[in-house]
Amino acid sequence: MKKKTAALLSILAVTLSRAADVDVKPVPYVRDEKRIQAFDDYLRNVRHFRANSSKELEKNLKDDWILANHFIETAMTPMEKAKLVNMVNRYLADREIKRLQRESGISDEVAKSYYLDHLREYRLKPIVGLKIFHFKTLDAADKFYRFAREHGQEEALAEAEKEGVKAVDYVHPLNMMQPVYRLSLKNLKDRDYFTPPQFVGKGYVVLYVDEITPKEGYVPYEKAKKGIKKTLWKKTYLRKRMEILSSYEEKKQ
Repeated sequence: MKKKTAALLSILAVTLSRAADVDVKPVPYVRDEKRIQAFDDYLRNVRHFRANSSKELEKNLKDDWILANHFIETAMTPMEKAKLVNMVNRYLADREIKRLQRESGISDEVAKSYYLDHLREYRLKPIVGLKIFHFKTLDAADKFYRFAREHGQEEALAEAEKEGVKAVDYVHPLNMMQPVYRLSLKNLKDRDYFTPPQFVGKGYVVLYVDEITPKEGYVPYEKAKKGIKKTLWKKTYLRKRMEILSSYEEKKQ
């Protein structure tokens, strides 16, 4: 949800039952420190914007309030009201799940246990070295690919230089490669081959698979911890969501 402040939408009442409803009508702007603080929080965390001064901050808030009132008076329809209700419910539902997530917490012990149970997933990935040849047209890329496949790397490099095409070195761990390049590999053993032309960005590329170097060991826990906790938070979110929904379904029966 993008607009979370009451001032932005002139929401005057939110009544909770099975869901939230809103009563929307235009009202004059009245200065309120809580609304200003909430607006500042919204700008910083959602829009990644910081007002230059408190005066500028309040002006922006007041401008939004006036524009919201004008919309309510001139363009509010039942469909717009329905969208607004849905936005409020989505926001409140998200806040409730996050509240429950904070209460449950993800300890280092839980995260470390997950890491050990899934250690295979944290094995270090091989380093892949490519040379990338960029072409403006498919015909030019295909012509080079056929020449390279027939004559090999050295002559292909000379031919590329002759045509004004510079080979770009690309070296990354397998898991950090652009998907389009990673999926072009035959496997993780073969090297010294060219891949057929493919469209990437605004042109075509031919790849030369130069080197694939295996790596021993595992990603350290401290480096993997942030990603693990993010994964566990997501699982907690889904679990808590289902628990709440199930409890309401049971009350109906």
